[in-house]
Amino acid sequence: MPIHVTEGVEDTMFIDSHVHFWRLDRNHPIAISRAIGGLTRDFLPDDLRPLCQPLGVSRVVLVQAAPSLDETRYLLDLARQDDLIAGVVGWVDLEADDVPAVLDSLRGQPRFVGIRALPAEIPAPHWLARPSVRRGLRALAEAGLSLDLLVRSDQLAEGLEVLDAIPDLRADINHCGRPVIVCREWEPWASTMREIAQRTPTVCKLSGLIERGGFTWSVEDLKPYVGHLLSCFGAERLMFASNWPVLNLTGTYRRWWDGLQAVLEGFGISDADRLAIFRGTATRFYRLARTVRG
Repeated sequence: MPIHVTEGVEDTMFIDSHVHFWRLDRNHPIAISRAIGGLTRDFLPDDLRPLCQPLGVSRVVLVQAAPSLDETRYLLDLARQDDLIAGVVGWVDLEADDVPAVLDSLRGQPRFVGIRALPAEIPAPHWLARPSVRRGLRALAEAGLSLDLLVRSDQLAEGLEVLDAIPDLRADINHCGRPVIVCREWEPWASTMREIAQRTPTVCKLSGLIERGGFTWSVEDLKPYVGHLLSCFGAERLMFASNWPVLNLTGTYRRWWDGLQAVLEGFGISDADRLAIFRGTATRFYRLARTVRG
């Protein structure tokens, strides 16, 4: 289902706010690429381009997949070579003493927009509550950079505590807070996402739902979750994201695109709201105006 744009809108370029690229021969510690058979190959811009560009998605935000500064620098090199990449979300060790200096060095790189923290993949409990992590996040906020926050649904309350404690931290919740849709998980996911939306300026990526929906997910399965996020955040604080190539585990780029379009069509959202979700929120949140061209 196509996006209908308002008459007079000349720029119909859309942004995918969350993709991953990797080359296995670089040996970055990307756990998911080695643990799951369908992901054990290279995924690069030329693999994604024929999938996204026919849909009008002509820019992407490239997100780290390994807890590695070397991978972050590799992604920044890719961004310099390929205009498909509008911004790069990298990684730094938030507990290191030199976080401000590392952020300062990365901030000077073209298209570097922020970092991602991954409590969902860290076995230590209450990692976000560590003073060393809070110190690193304050340095991120002071640098004016964004935070992608990957948490499990049971970690959302801890995420809210951090966002309350560092109110000037510009953050987004990855993958809708990862509700386990295949199990029909609703609470406390729903209540905590509403609290995050009400108490903080945090935004949310519309992604990860089909992976959490299992192999037999349907548009009907997605509707309650997308509807709840629309009611909590509004379109101006939601942004389209694919999580490609991870979404290949339970679907395809086109199937996720069509499924989300069908859900949004069912809610009767306006053209302006569609453009917010598919371009405006990502452009504003990641401050892409200097790197994105229509």
